[in-house]
Amino acid sequence: MPTNNELPQITNYLQGFGALYVIEGSTLGGQIISKMVQQHLPVQDGKGLSFFNGYGDKMHQMWGAFKDILNKAAATPEDEQIIIAAANDTFAKFKTLARK
Repeated sequence: MPTNNELPQITNYLQGFGALYVIEGSTLGGQIISKMVQQHLPVQDGKGLSFFNGYGDKMHQMWGAFKDILNKAAATPEDEQIIIAAANDTFAKFKTLARK
C-alpha cells in the first residue's frame, strides 16, 4: 500500500484536474496496448481487453469532453501552472510506484 509521500498531492480541484489528466490520458495509451495485444495473442472479439479499451468506441468523445472541462477549469495562467504541476507530480509518483 502506498504511503502519503508516494501519492500525488491533491488539496484542491485544480490539482485534482492535473491528476485526472494523467489518469484519463492513460485511456489513449490503453488503445495502443489493446491493439498490440491483439496482434500477438489470440484474442477474440476483444474479450479480456476491457481494462485497456476503457471507453471503447467513445474514447475520443470522452477525451474531448474531458479536455473541454479541463480547459474551462484553467481560467488563469496560474491555474494552468497548478494543473500542470499536479500532472507532473502524478506522473512522477506513478513512475516511482511502478518501480516497486
